[in-house]
Amino acid sequence: MKIIVALLVFEIVFVLGDNNLDQFSESNREFSANIYKELAEENSGNFVGCPMSTEIVLSMVHAGAREKTASQLAHGLSLPNSNTKINSMMKAILPKLESKPQYFTLKSVNKMYVGKDLNILPSFKSTVVDVFKAAVENINFKAKDNAAHEINKWVEEQTENHIKDLISVQDITDETKAVLLNAMYFQATWAKRFYEGSTKKTDFHTGKIGKVLVDMMDKTDSFGYHECSDLKSKYLKMDYLGSDLSMVVVLPDEKDGLPLVESKIHEVLKNQKYDYKKVHVNFPKFKMDATIKFIPILEKLGVIDLFKPHANLHGISSDSQLYITNVIQKNYIEVNEKGTMAASATAAIAGVGASFDPEPPKEFIADHPFLYYINSPAGNTPCNILANFNFEFWELAEENSGNFVGCPMSTETVLSMVHAGAREKTASQLAHGLSLPNSKTQINSMMKAILPKLESRPQLFTLKSVNKMYVGKDLNILPGFKSTVVDVFKAAVENINFKDKDHAVHKMNNWVEEQSENHIKDLISVQDITDETKAVLLNAMYFQATWLKRFYVGSTKKTDFHTGKVGKVLVDMMDNTDSYGYHECSDIKSKYLKMDYLGIGLSMVVVLPDEIDGLPLVESKIHEVLKNQKYDYKKVHVNFPKFKMDATIKFIPILEKLGVIDLFKPHANLHGISSDSQLYITNVIQKNYIEVNEKGTMAASATAAIAGVGASFDPEPPKEFIADHPFLYYIDSPAGILFIGRYSGH
Repeated sequence: MKIIVALLVFEIVFVLGDNNLDQFSESNREFSANIYKELAEENSGNFVGCPMSTEIVLSMVHAGAREKTASQLAHGLSLPNSNTKINSMMKAILPKLESKPQYFTLKSVNKMYVGKDLNILPSFKSTVVDVFKAAVENINFKAKDNAAHEINKWVEEQTENHIKDLISVQDITDETKAVLLNAMYFQATWAKRFYEGSTKKTDFHTGKIGKVLVDMMDKTDSFGYHECSDLKSKYLKMDYLGSDLSMVVVLPDEKDGLPLVESKIHEVLKNQKYDYKKVHVNFPKFKMDATIKFIPILEKLGVIDLFKPHANLHGISSDSQLYITNVIQKNYIEVNEKGTMAASATAAIAGVGASFDPEPPKEFIADHPFLYYINSPAGNTPCNILANFNFEFWELAEENSGNFVGCPMSTETVLSMVHAGAREKTASQLAHGLSLPNSKTQINSMMKAILPKLESRPQLFTLKSVNKMYVGKDLNILPGFKSTVVDVFKAAVENINFKDKDHAVHKMNNWVEEQSENHIKDLISVQDITDETKAVLLNAMYFQATWLKRFYVGSTKKTDFHTGKVGKVLVDMMDNTDSYGYHECSDIKSKYLKMDYLGIGLSMVVVLPDEIDGLPLVESKIHEVLKNQKYDYKKVHVNFPKFKMDATIKFIPILEKLGVIDLFKPHANLHGISSDSQLYITNVIQKNYIEVNEKGTMAASATAAIAGVGASFDPEPPKEFIADHPFLYYIDSPAGILFIGRYSGH
C-alpha cells in the first residue's frame, strides 16, 4: 500500500539557545548541504529547493517508521534515530514558524489525508496532531480526480496560490492510502530595500564567455559581509525585516568559480562571522520555479527501504503493508527590490515584497501642526511607569507656542537616582511629581526592568543609556546610596574637584558630548557650579535608528506647511506610500500614524489633527492622546516634513508645578545620599536635539542625553559585491536553512 509525501514551504524565525533548536539547526545544515550537492549534479542551470520542509514532512513519516526503515530515514535526514528526540526538536521548532505581521508573513501548516479504508494507530495520530500540529482528514482516494483536486486546493490556499497542481491524478493509484503535507508560506521585505529607479539592464556572465541581460538591482548600504580565501568567495548577508531572517549570497571571486564553491558545500553552509559595513551591491531580480522528485535523491543518501513494499511503517498502521511511492517538492521563488517571495510544495516556500489592501491608500499629509513621540520597548514595561509622567511632561507645551522637544524618560531616570537618596516629604513629593510609587524597592525593580531594554542591536539601531554621578571630593556619600547607583542604575561614580569650576565643567560636558555622539554640547555652564555644589547626576542616552519603510530622497519636495488657518512656511516634505500603522480617533478629531524603525518595538507615533488649527484640542486631551492605540497596518500615503530642532529646558519650574518643592530648598531631606551635608538640588537641566530625515531619526538630550540618527557607515570606501555571474544563495534563520538555490542567469 502506498503513501504519498508532499510538503509546502514558506519561511521561519527562531531564536537559538534551546538545545533542541541547536541540534536541529546543525542537522538542517548537514541535510541542506547533502540536498544541494545532489541537486547541483542534476542541474546545470538555476534551481531552488527547500530542505527544511522536506525534513519536517519526512520527520512525520519517521514517527511511524520502525527498525531498518527508521534508521535509514534518520540517517538520510541527518537526524538522530530517536522518535523522542525528533519530537522534541519539532516541538521546539514548529512554534517558531509564526508571523510578525508588521514585518513579514510566515506560516507552517502540516496536514495528513488518510484513505477511508486505512486504520491509523492512535499513537501515530496523536504524534501527528500533538507534535506536528497537523490536521488529519479522511478522503476517498478511489475518486482520484476529486482527491487530487481537494489536496491541491489546500496546497494553493496555504501558499497564497503560488503552488498549483502539486499532485497529479497519476500520482494517486489504487494502492494510495495516505498523503502527508507540510505547507509553509513566507513573505518578507528587505531591511535595506533596493530603489526601483536604480535597477538597470546589465550583463550577467554565465561563465568565462557567455552572458545574458538581466534586471540588476543596485544599492550601497550597510550589509553583513565576509570574505573567505579558502573558497575564493565573498558572502553577503541581506537581512529581512524581522531581525533573524536573511538571505545569504555566496559569490565566487572568479566568473567560473561556482564549481569550486559547490565542491565544498558543507564548508560553505557553516555559520560565518559577518562584519556589518558599507557594501556596494549589484544583485539580479529573478523568478524561478522547480519541481523536485525526491526519491532518487534520498536513495543516494541511503534511504532505500522506505520506498519498497517491504518498508516497515508499522508505527502508522498495523493492517496494511505501507510504503512511500512519491516525495514531491514544487518550488517558486521571486526576488525583487522589495524583498523575497518563495513557495514550495513538499515544501511550499514563499517570500514576497510588501502587499497591500486593494483599497486606495489612506492620506496622512502632515502639512500642519502635529504632535509626535518616539516609542520604545521600555515604554511598555510592567506598570507602564513612564505613562503618567509623560502626561505631566506635556505641561511644557503651555510654555511653548512653537516647536519643542523633550525627553521625559531621561528626566525620570536621573531623578529616580535622586529619589534613591531622598527621605520623608522630599521623597514623597518627588515620587508624586514623577508619577512613581513612593517606594525605593518598587522603583529599583522598575529600573532593573527598564534599563536592560535600552540596548542596541547594532545591525538595526544604536541605543544606549548611561548614568554617571560626579561627587565632590569633600562629600562622603553613603555606601547604601552608592550601591544603588552602581547596581541598579549601572552608573559610574567619579570624584571631581568642583572648586576648579572650569575644569569640572569641561570634564562633565566632555562626557556628555561623548555619550551623545557630539550632539549635546555645553550642557553645564560655569555659572551652574557654585561653591555649594557637591554632586552632579547625569543620564545620557543616545539613539540612532533607520525607518523600517524609508523615504526616497528624490521624492522630497518644497511644500507649504500651514502654521495656522492663515500662516504658512515652506518645508522639505518627504513622501512615501507604504504599509504603516494607522488609527483614526473621532474623539480627538485626529489621525495616528505609527512609523516603525528597524528594531522590533521602536516607532515614531505622529498625531495629526483633522483641522489645520486642531492641535490645541489634541493637547487639551493629552492623557487620552498618549494612551496605547490599536493600529491597523494598511497602505498609507504619507507626507511628513524633514526637520531639525534643539531646545534647553530648565526643569525646576516645571517640577515645582508638579508639586516637587522641598527638593530645591536648603531644608531638603537627602540624608540617604550623605549624612554630613545639607544637600539640595540647585538645577535640573535638559538639552535636546532631534533630526528627522528620509533615513530615520536622530535625537539627543542631556540631563538625559538622547540621540537618534539615520544610518551611518565606516569612512572607508564601500566593499564591492557585484553579483553579475553565477552564485549560490540560501535563506537563513537561526534554526537552519529555509531555502537554498543557485542562480546562473539562464
